[in-house]
Amino acid sequence: MDKEYGIPCRTFGEDGTDEPAPIPQQLREQIEGRLRVYPMTVTFEGESNVVLCLLSMQTPNVGEAIDDLQGITIAPTKYFDLEH
Repeated sequence: MDKEYGIPCRTFGEDGTDEPAPIPQQLREQIEGRLRVYPMTVTFEGESNVVLCLLSMQTPNVGEAIDDLQGITIAPTKYFDLEH
């Protein structure tokens, strides 16, 4: 999304690279055990972010709990119109 639209994205955990960045505990605490909703937002480094992608062993449907976060991609909410 960064290259296509100029929106900065950050990916943590499993992302297909040889050295993935570990998922920060701050993000884990906001995601694991939470029911999956759309749009899903988290706070990271004091800024609100939209969750663009979640990876887990079991892909939870909307309304199901996320128990085993393996990877996450986020982008600042200021680039998205979440009201519509």
